[in-house]
Amino acid sequence: MSGTVEGSDNKQLRVRDFSARGIRSDFTLSTNADTWRLRLHGRVDAALPLQSLLAPLGEQLAAQQLTGGTLTVDATARGDDAGPLDFTTAVQLQSVNIEGVNVLQDVSGSVSLNATRDGGRWQLDIAASLQGGALYIEPGVMVRDIRPGFFVDLGQGAIDAAAKFQRRWRH
Repeated sequence: MSGTVEGSDNKQLRVRDFSARGIRSDFTLSTNADTWRLRLHGRVDAALPLQSLLAPLGEQLAAQQLTGGTLTVDATARGDDAGPLDFTTAVQLQSVNIEGVNVLQDVSGSVSLNATRDGGRWQLDIAASLQGGALYIEPGVMVRDIRPGFFVDLGQGAIDAAAKFQRRWRH
């Protein structure tokens, strides 16, 4: 592991060129009054086995290897004396490659999550978009001794999905 810590004070911590297990990243954690912000940018420089990350999901998924791509995360949380007010995160994937039974080739996309509290009610907005690349997925089911899979080529356009939830929690 290696990296450089910069601008460390009581309001901001920045780490540049942090490198571990084939991943190179930069991140910044900052605070200002009632707001916390985390920015992370990571790039895969070498094949990275995903066994430890995916092992709980089954042997077939645990055999995957991340072989390239970049990930950018930008997360912000705000609160007051009564607790959290809102949370926002955006994740960008660029040219992600995964090899194994399931394959991703140059996949790019984004996921965003916004959670907002108004009194005791929370609203959660989720959006996801796959914008480029190709993927082959085997969901892991057997049909008459065959493991069906499906192929998606995103060269013809993006796939977008969105959802909105509301929930009231009582203490």
